[in-house]
Amino acid sequence: MKVQKIGEILVMLGIAILLSNLIRSSNYSECCGFLLKPSKEAIEGFRLPPRNIRFEVNVKGGSIDLYFLSENDFKKMKEGKVAYIKYFHNITSLQWEFTVERGNYFILIKPIKFTDNEVFVEVYLTLYGIERDMTYIGFSLISVGIALVCLTKVFKRANEFK
Repeated sequence: MKVQKIGEILVMLGIAILLSNLIRSSNYSECCGFLLKPSKEAIEGFRLPPRNIRFEVNVKGGSIDLYFLSENDFKKMKEGKVAYIKYFHNITSLQWEFTVERGNYFILIKPIKFTDNEVFVEVYLTLYGIERDMTYIGFSLISVGIALVCLTKVFKRANEFK
């Protein structure tokens, strides 16, 4: 009987995780702006869940090079090595959609050296869709819970025939 209760609790827990994941799946946007002086660069870090991302950049007063880096890429760049997930050269605006795994990510912004003007950069990051890892956890808990409930019913019925 205890195993059946554990199975029922796992099913309820899995359903709760899936429902909370659906509630969290609404779009979330973040914006940040950078005023870059000539030959200065900016870096910004983000902790991202495993979701779909829409990445938009608008530049005023010049153009930029933009690097999208994972945490490991960022460490390599600090050591002087070239590493990045995606690189955009000489942009004044950008729209890019992609998917990431859970982790820390960075954007590195470098103004193009053709100008002595300050460059203003707006970065919009929009998260959409569901978090895949939470969905897997929810369905796994439901599956294990149902299996435990079914097994206890089967063993209970087998004991009745003895």
